[in-house]
Amino acid sequence: MTKPASQNIYVQTIDLKLADKLMADLKEQGFELTTPQYTLFSAKKKGVSCTLYQSGKLTVQGKEMSEFVEFYLEPNILKTFNHTYDTLT
Repeated sequence: MTKPASQNIYVQTIDLKLADKLMADLKEQGFELTTPQYTLFSAKKKGVSCTLYQSGKLTVQGKEMSEFVEFYLEPNILKTFNHTYDTLT
């Protein structure tokens, strides 16, 4: 379920079965990956960073967060468009 924590951070719980695909896609997109404590990974590149926690909680933040969520995360991982079209309802 999406939580609008603030305008500057996107929080979503994802199925951990998607972690390997997400990690591979982010590497392919040029993200630098690390593994901080309590995470499966943290990925950063200019304008956006995301962290997938062991709980399945994914956080995305940065000035290019909306574009990342709209053009990659929603169509390729989440298969929903709640962030992009939530304001239309």
